[in-house]
Amino acid sequence: MGECTYANGSQDSLSLCAGFDEVDDLGRSILPDYYLNPRDPADGGNPNHKAFSVLVYGDTVWAGTANGINRGVMINEWVEDPPGNFQLLNCIEWVHYSYPQNNISGNFVVGLARQVWNGQTTIWAATMNADTPGEVRGLSYTRDGGLTWKTTLLGERIYNITAKDSLVLAASQSGLWKSFDGQNWAAYDPAVDTTFMSQSQILTDVVYTSALDERNSVPNLWIGTSNGAAISSDLHGTSWTIFQTEYDSSEFYAHPNPFSPFNHNQLGGEGYVRFHTGNIANTQIELDIYNFAMEKVYQHSYDLNIYNGAMKWNGRDMNGSLVDNGVYFIRMKYAPSINKSPQYFWDKLIVVK
Repeated sequence: MGECTYANGSQDSLSLCAGFDEVDDLGRSILPDYYLNPRDPADGGNPNHKAFSVLVYGDTVWAGTANGINRGVMINEWVEDPPGNFQLLNCIEWVHYSYPQNNISGNFVVGLARQVWNGQTTIWAATMNADTPGEVRGLSYTRDGGLTWKTTLLGERIYNITAKDSLVLAASQSGLWKSFDGQNWAAYDPAVDTTFMSQSQILTDVVYTSALDERNSVPNLWIGTSNGAAISSDLHGTSWTIFQTEYDSSEFYAHPNPFSPFNHNQLGGEGYVRFHTGNIANTQIELDIYNFAMEKVYQHSYDLNIYNGAMKWNGRDMNGSLVDNGVYFIRMKYAPSINKSPQYFWDKLIVVK
């Protein structure tokens, strides 16, 4: 493959080919300056050399950088070098798209996806604000190969996009979004395992990635979060199985510990500490929380016949106010096995706001 050089002195298009002048240890020709160390403009670099996402299909390459979106198409070009000696070189012809010239929402492009549906190809880009005034977070997309761009989900911090047929999924800071037309979006409810007495729940709004598992006749939906991974047996997110690490499968403990209600497990505007119990054999669970003076600040009863989700606390007292910083004692009453009566389990929790 030959080296593409600037055709017109700008970064909007690259179309000329030049020959190779380097060979690697295996005898393969490689581009000059192939090992590029991207630097900031103040250091003689270019933010368009900082790639954060790549999409490849057929003869086309899309690259998202810190300075917009680049579309490259593989071409063949005859180059005369030296005079009278013509070589047919493979080259990538690049076109550059950026804010505000091309109507993408922002120039920091962290995710790319391709959607093919009803004979139409849509390229989706997770675009964030870089350093140009007016840029916003959101999704940018083109249905005509980059000639025109539109935006949607403006204001959302998008991490990744997944597309299959008419379905588009956008993993974001506020959760997982889905759309069938690219304009109207609906957010999935947070993942909760509704299996009887499972006590499993994803305690975060943030979804970093999603994937469709098509090994079965009915596709499954996977999500990845900072609080674990989850799979739904349908694309509607109505039946989740959740996978999370455990410090000890049978020990009672609170985590994270120390706990900050402003920083940990942020879900629906609240922060949560989770209580790991191991096996529970009864359905009526009692939770009591005491301050360092052994004054009860919170109590709650769980009926596992009707409750789904994690055993958790949002750091608030019985009046709904956040408790003070300090040490708290957690007491839960449950039966760890069917041949034992319910008993008390204790742990110590540090709250630091």
